[in-house]
Amino acid sequence: MEEKRSKILQIIDSRTKVMALISIIAEALFLGSLVTLPSDQTLYALIACLSILIVTLIGITIIEYTEVKSTKALIENKDSTFLPEDIRGELNLSFIAKRDKLSKGQREILSYIEKNATSGGGVSQKHLEGKFSKHTGCYVYWRLEVLRYLGFVRKIEIGKNHNDTPLHSYVLTAEYKKKYSGHE
Repeated sequence: MEEKRSKILQIIDSRTKVMALISIIAEALFLGSLVTLPSDQTLYALIACLSILIVTLIGITIIEYTEVKSTKALIENKDSTFLPEDIRGELNLSFIAKRDKLSKGQREILSYIEKNATSGGGVSQKHLEGKFSKHTGCYVYWRLEVLRYLGFVRKIEIGKNHNDTPLHSYVLTAEYKKKYSGHE
């Protein structure tokens, strides 16, 4: 149960956290004003204050949990219309079948990441662009994005360059590593 709660708190977005903070501040201001109430009404005011805080936090948590759950259901929904059937079919293939369908260039990039990604670390996009520099323009970036969409790699932001453009590193996904190291 504790693990589920910690996961819920990790997936709550900043907007909701700010809303929760505002409600907590409002509650604190309300508590501060309690000193002006007659003592026989203070207990009722505290109970009302605590009730409002609990309902607010529970409501925010339920809304966020419901959003995440409905988003997952939408992605996993096979009747979904936002992905054509052929793409949905390819995404549902095993990693071996997906790997077999990769272009030669994508397979080379994936093999390079498999060989050079250290445990816990990845291969920087800049390094990959240098290694596969025979290709021009955004070739490497889009090959990496396809590998990411197919579930082979995960993109991690490792910083920003002088133009404030994000710098990325690519690592194998846990799911692919599990299947890749064993047998599917």
